[in-house]
Amino acid sequence: MTACRPAHLPLIAAALSLAACSAESPGNETAATAEARQAIEPVVKLHRELASRNRGDQTQKLEMAAALYAAALADPERHATLLQESRALLEGLPASVKALASTRVWSERVRAAIG
Repeated sequence: MTACRPAHLPLIAAALSLAACSAESPGNETAATAEARQAIEPVVKLHRELASRNRGDQTQKLEMAAALYAAALADPERHATLLQESRALLEGLPASVKALASTRVWSERVRAAIG
């Protein structure tokens, strides 16, 4: 398994910013939300392409789950579907990966967003 990739850090920051925006105006489309959706869509697309070729890289699954979480926050129409997909990826990780602090953080965020 690889370490957290520095290129992934902006995704984490974007997800946290989106969560704050969502809490302030749930269900309200803002310019920031639209911009965030445009920023996250290529990341989700990349992870879907990587997933189709993935042969056991658990880090890629975790990163895809995080990307799907961010996409869910930026897309009210697909919110529930994206969160369910993120949760399924997180639940499918091996116990050793589920035990990592980063996995627990993303799992809790997804669980809280699902309600």
